Amino acid sequence: MTRPVAGPPGQATAAAEATSPERESAAGTGREPLAPPVTSARAAVWRWRIGPIRGLLRPRVLAVLTAALAVVALAAVIALGHGPNGAGVVQLPALLADPDGSVQARVAAGIRLPRIVTAIAVGALLGAAGAVTQSLTRNALGSPEILGLTAGSSTGAVAALILGADPLLVGVSACLGGAGTAALVLVLARRHGTLDPSALILSGIGAGALLQGATAAMLVRAHPETALVAQIWLVGSVNARTWTHAAVAAGALAVTIPLLLLGVRHLDALDAGDEHARQLGVRVDQARACMGIVAVLMTSVAVAVAGPIGFVSLIAPQVARRLLGLPGASVVTSAAIGSGLLLGGDVAALALPVAGSTPVGATTGVLGGLYLLVLLRKGARR
Repeated sequence: MTRPVAGPPGQATAAAEATSPERESAAGTGREPLAPPVTSARAAVWRWRIGPIRGLLRPRVLAVLTAALAVVALAAVIALGHGPNGAGVVQLPALLADPDGSVQARVAAGIRLPRIVTAIAVGALLGAAGAVTQSLTRNALGSPEILGLTAGSSTGAVAALILGADPLLVGVSACLGGAGTAALVLVLARRHGTLDPSALILSGIGAGALLQGATAAMLVRAHPETALVAQIWLVGSVNARTWTHAAVAAGALAVTIPLLLLGVRHLDALDAGDEHARQLGVRVDQARACMGIVAVLMTSVAVAVAGPIGFVSLIAPQVARRLLGLPGASVVTSAAIGSGLLLGGDVAALALPVAGSTPVGATTGVLGGLYLLVLLRKGARR
């Protein structure tokens, strides 16, 4: 049986009072809080019970997650049916049963579906990684690309591509590049034994600029054909992705999302501030390190599979926070919105009236730029 649960009369007031120090801190630094304070209506929950199993369900979270998954499903249907050899959902089971029977079946099973699954998994990895890094830094700009993690993974992957390594070594090199960049940024951002969020952002921007310069230097000195392949890869794309790419991205997602869900309580505590987290018994340094390692792994795998696709990890968590109206890291919702953004961007790229296929990294770059301009315009009106 499911029924609404009303919070105590002072819940909304307590939530507002609890967030007032963060508001004052944000006002003093010129930064806005990552999310609006919780209200009693937005914090409404439903209790459910099936035999001995009980749980809580937030209708608003369920509605937003359902809408995001519906967008992903709609984009997948459009991508599957696009073009002269497109296939409908009704035709798909028959085509998969005989993947070598016709051109349409080969296109659906060997080209369209791997591309769709790769886009969904990579978008989810980027969206969830962005939610983690923004909570750890307590900054709306604390995405993997701003922190230099994307640039580090790209540098490692490009180095492997230039050396002619196989795809497995390219992925390993991307992970090593992302991990090394994360370690460097953390060392540079420590002030008197504690992690300074502002210094973390600045260190990430500096490390990212340095690594982008190193990548450009490697491309200049590489063989022209190899440099061209690496340059195209650096735009970020899910073109010509196979079931191997899809399996790697989906496997990484299946491993990392449960790890984040196990530590989401610590992540939400860190989002409220180190002092608050310590009062709740959270080991701040250990929790930040564990969550950071997972975010680095997600970013590195996404970059290794599809290249450095920009703005998805920055936009998805912010859209999730604004739709949910709740504080904390909305990992699952951010992942679903990230999938919708990336797959939707790929569908938009396919629909462009140009010869060839436009990389999705170019589309997400345009969408991200428009999103930031809208936010800037809204801030100017206030």
